[in-house]
Amino acid sequence: MKTELVGVALVAILTGIYLGMVEVAILIGIGMIAIAGYTPRASRKSVKKTEEEETILHPVAYEDAGDPPYLYPERGSIKVYPKGKERKTTAQSMSESGGMMLKGITKGVLKLLK
Repeated sequence: MKTELVGVALVAILTGIYLGMVEVAILIGIGMIAIAGYTPRASRKSVKKTEEEETILHPVAYEDAGDPPYLYPERGSIKVYPKGKERKTTAQSMSESGGMMLKGITKGVLKLLK
């Protein structure tokens, strides 16, 4: 019997006895024993070695193909657009960014003053 099955059976029996259902606990115990009796067990077959097998090593021939190719371009730049498109610098965008910086600075100063 496996230890898990025995553990589950013991817990079920003890729980049944604690709750006052002795008949249920006995039926669960009998069921667990029946399940354990009908489960197939792995048969161990002994393999007799009459001759020792020799390990044969074969040489491996390989051809050097040189350095691997360079995956990235040598000279390149990556452009990242926050909203997926290029924004040209305008007076409106400058004023918006200045306003955001001023807002951040005032929040920081107010936190320091508290």
